[in-house]
Amino acid sequence: MQYIDSGVSVKKTQWDDRRKKVKKHPLVEKLNAGLDSLIISIQKIYYNNRGVSANGCYSYIRITKNTIQAHF
Repeated sequence: MQYIDSGVSVKKTQWDDRRKKVKKHPLVEKLNAGLDSLIISIQKIYYNNRGVSANGCYSYIRITKNTIQAHF
């Protein structure tokens, strides 16, 4: 394997030695869980209401996700 210096450093506490990958921050996990829940809720609205367009639902998801990520 060849070593390539990427300039990215990882703290020892951030490294999962068993899985050989970087651990996610608890806030990232919480944010992702919240976004997944939001997507499921919007999908339920779409499937339960024939008048709601799929494009409108997914546009709302994208706007909400971008807004939330901008605050972190």
